[in-house]
Amino acid sequence: MAHPVVFFQGQRGAYSEEAASVIFPGATMVAQPTFRKVFEALAAQPEAFACLPIENTTAGRVSDVQLLLPRFGFQIIKEHFLPVRHQLLGVVGGSLSRVREVLSHPQALAQCERFLKEHNLTPIPFEDTAGAAAEVARRNDPTLAAIASRAAQQHYRLKAFAEDIQDETHNTTRFIVLAGSPQPIEPPDPSRAFITAIWFTLKSVPAALYKAIGGFATAALNLTKIESHLTGHRFTRAQFYIEVEGHPETDAMRHAMRELTFFADDVRVLGVFPADPYRYNGHPQEIVL
Repeated sequence: MAHPVVFFQGQRGAYSEEAASVIFPGATMVAQPTFRKVFEALAAQPEAFACLPIENTTAGRVSDVQLLLPRFGFQIIKEHFLPVRHQLLGVVGGSLSRVREVLSHPQALAQCERFLKEHNLTPIPFEDTAGAAAEVARRNDPTLAAIASRAAQQHYRLKAFAEDIQDETHNTTRFIVLAGSPQPIEPPDPSRAFITAIWFTLKSVPAALYKAIGGFATAALNLTKIESHLTGHRFTRAQFYIEVEGHPETDAMRHAMRELTFFADDVRVLGVFPADPYRYNGHPQEIVL
């Protein structure tokens, strides 16, 4: 793929930029301040793409992204797993012993909770990790540090007071790639695993969820993700985002989708994409687009 425009949330040095650079080498990376701004930018430039985090092995789902997916309806075309190694960054000449407060995105703070507690550091939520590093550099305060990437350290010329401070060594973030315009879906291939992302609103009847997803069990299809969200101001119906190991053009998925539509409204397939081998072997794959 020739050099596309790729939107990401954050500032230069963000983990999203790092993931996007692996997926789209040589692309034009364009930062946006919020997840909503990423979606709005993609809507205004449909020939572009977006790279967004959707979940982390330590801190869980990225709710804002999941809720924006059905509202904008962009197609998910790829997934990518990025092992995340956090650094504690401060101003040159400072030291860990002088730090009192730490800025970072809430997900990064949650991923380093043990380190922060052990060193009696006060976490301060910030818009994104790279933005937190930029703020530390701007304020030049030795009592302030940021949790961010090595790329952010280099870009903002900060000092690493501590490296690999994430609570879990397996700390990994899964990113998805969104296309601004419809893309061809690869046909089913028995030698490859596919993921189908589906959004639906459950009918408010007894055992509706059991019956709605029962078709996937009957068809021997594995659900790898299921997340619920309330619908607006109502507390009687829930919306669900699920991911299934399967391709919608197979008989098994057709059967399961028919069962789903009996007990759910507003059923939408948000994307069909090859499963990244990292899901199964824990090693990043070489990206080919």
